[in-house]
Amino acid sequence: MTLSNTLFIAGFPRSTSLDTIINLFSPYQYKYSTQEILVAIYPEKKYGFITFNSNKSVVDAIQDSNTSLGIVINNKKVRLEYSKKPVKLSQNKR
Repeated sequence: MTLSNTLFIAGFPRSTSLDTIINLFSPYQYKYSTQEILVAIYPEKKYGFITFNSNKSVVDAIQDSNTSLGIVINNKKVRLEYSKKPVKLSQNKR
């Protein structure tokens, strides 16, 4: 089974901005690549997706989320999972 290079993020507050997501997850991409991440978030539904260049980025992020501190966005611990589909239309214009 091949691991996905897309991360599903669930449970962040509706007030979460695209920049917040990019700033939080970009370090996972830059460990393995200098290319930008592809991001699509849906704050009204409290979830989003990030496609990295490497599935290692997804593995690292999920491992960090499984620690006692987890990954927190605006004081809310979020849930991370592998996504089955990549981001096709990125919202970030960096």
